[in-house]
Amino acid sequence: MKEEERNYYLSIVNRLEQMEEKLTIRLDLLEKGQTIEQLILEEWNLKKYSKQDLETGIMN
Repeated sequence: MKEEERNYYLSIVNRLEQMEEKLTIRLDLLEKGQTIEQLILEEWNLKKYSKQDLETGIMN
C-alpha cells in the first residue's frame, strides 16, 4: 500500500473515531435525561447560533 493510500484510510478512521466519540457523548447526555431539543440547542450554542436562529431556520 502506498503512503498516500495509507494516509487516506487513516484519515477516514480518525473521522469515524471522532464521530463515535461525539455520538457516545450525546448518548450519555440522553441517558441522563437531556432531551433532543436540549442537545440541539446546546449544539447550536456551541456554534454561536441563537435560539431565534434555530426557530427561524436562519444561520449566521
